[in-house]
Amino acid sequence: MADLEKLALKRDRGYLVRLVLLLLLGMGIGLFIASYITGSNIGGCMADVFLGSEAKPSSR
Repeated sequence: MADLEKLALKRDRGYLVRLVLLLLLGMGIGLFIASYITGSNIGGCMADVFLGSEAKPSSR
């Protein structure tokens, strides 16, 4: 019976490690995407759209 308990704990520990690693990876990717979406270039464009100001000429 003790062997089955040890195997169950080992299996569960591996699952929890994979779960935590995938959650951290997902959070990292989510933060990267959120910072890209809310960058200064995008934020200015969105403010112009919502506030109705005229488009600025591009300096490219």
